[in-house]
Amino acid sequence: DTLPAGLTVNGSRNVEIPVGDLAAGECRELTVTAMASDTGEFCSPAAARSGEGLTADSGEPCTVVVAPELEIACNARDRQYINRVAEYEFTVTNNGDGVANNTTVNVSLPAGAEFVRGSNGAMPTGNTVAFQVGALRPGASETVMVALRSATAGDFRVGATASGACAEPVSTQCETNFRGIPAILLEVVDLVDPVEVGQTTTYRITVTNQGSAADRNVQVTCVLPDEEEFVSVTGETGHSVNGKTITFNAVASLAPGAEASWDLVVRATGEADVRFAVEMTSDTFTRPVRETESTNLYE
Repeated sequence: DTLPAGLTVNGSRNVEIPVGDLAAGECRELTVTAMASDTGEFCSPAAARSGEGLTADSGEPCTVVVAPELEIACNARDRQYINRVAEYEFTVTNNGDGVANNTTVNVSLPAGAEFVRGSNGAMPTGNTVAFQVGALRPGASETVMVALRSATAGDFRVGATASGACAEPVSTQCETNFRGIPAILLEVVDLVDPVEVGQTTTYRITVTNQGSAADRNVQVTCVLPDEEEFVSVTGETGHSVNGKTITFNAVASLAPGAEASWDLVVRATGEADVRFAVEMTSDTFTRPVRETESTNLYE
């Protein structure tokens, strides 16, 4: 038998089997196992020859070779806030014409991410979660899911590989950017109150990032009431004075949990119940955050 292209026996298309002597009426069955290199229909007639010149030709039997062809896709959020859950869905599909038996999806978990749950109660072993999909018929799909959480900001990449009997493994991956949220607290307090006219008091101004991400270009501006005059200021950054307005140079970056403060010294010039006003803006808080502190000036 000369096998058609795409079929081989032990690497060869030529099949030649010595049968030996056949007695009258004797029948002998011979079996060869061929390997297909591709899918499709393969047809091959065989021929028998004897030493006396007898010949016989078979019919042309055909065999259809099928195979599974797996595809895997990932669906996940591009962005998520830290300490919140992000779900990663992996869908494996059999686009071939044969059943993919023993199909498995292995999901690789990134370092630094916390595993929250998996579909069908799946749990990780080390940094891998394995899902046993089983037999996946042609055209069928199956979706598995892992949910992760991160307490730190950054890009987290989750990959998955699908494999099955007689199918080439396929892989995919998703990436989610976990990010924090700035939350700036503005506080102002007078260290001496009430204040006698001609004497000084100090306003302590503090900004604290209570959030989970840095804020940038934090700018603080103070406005003195008419009955107070500027004396001096010390603190996180330099400053400029324009009449009754004192503007502190911006804090370039305020990390989560960090604070910046200034001590502004003023002198009472007249008797009044005044309101000392402070405004803050930043890259996150473009609308000013306002605080006031009441101070009693007396003679």
